[in-house]
Amino acid sequence: MEQNSDRPVMDTVKEESRTYTFTVKQLLIAAVCFAGLIVLLFIWKIGQTNTLKSEAVANEIAIKTLARTKLMKSSKRQLKLLAKPYTWVVRTALQQANGSVVNEYANDIVKEKT
Repeated sequence: MEQNSDRPVMDTVKEESRTYTFTVKQLLIAAVCFAGLIVLLFIWKIGQTNTLKSEAVANEIAIKTLARTKLMKSSKRQLKLLAKPYTWVVRTALQQANGSVVNEYANDIVKEKT
């Protein structure tokens, strides 16, 4: 019967000794893996940042080009609108032989701020 009483004591000793302790080698391997993971994440984020920067630059260039094109179209349209009444006034002044009036109109247009 003594054997039966020894068994429970042995089982409790075995269960208590199952606590696992890490060796220095295992800790170093875990630290290197963790550091490698951090470095990989850092490199990945740098790549994402560079991609976003290049996309932002491309978008900025596209927006500036579009704005420049629309500005040029608007300027051409305004010049056409100005040219019609100006030609009417110049034609009328020339028909009336008023060269000085034509000169005044030309000077006013040149002096006009854009």
